[in-house]
Amino acid sequence: MDGLKSIEEDLYEYKMRIRNVETQDDAILLMRQINNRMAILDEFLLEHPELTEKDRKHWDDVFDKYQTLREELSEQIRALEQLKE
Repeated sequence: MDGLKSIEEDLYEYKMRIRNVETQDDAILLMRQINNRMAILDEFLLEHPELTEKDRKHWDDVFDKYQTLREELSEQIRALEQLKE
């Protein structure tokens, strides 16, 4: 669970990195990192059906926050693509 805690703590850092992304390459790298964390969370939730309802909700919420970050980053990528045109 310690590794998951660090994933949760990284949310703020990723939010700031998304706001400051300047190149498409940076955005793609960031997207890979976010997807990796989402995969870890998803795997954890699937492999631990014994989680209490409270814990499951907590980690589902963290997953949802990463989903929101991914959507924000997608918007940033589109904006960067439009700047290139």
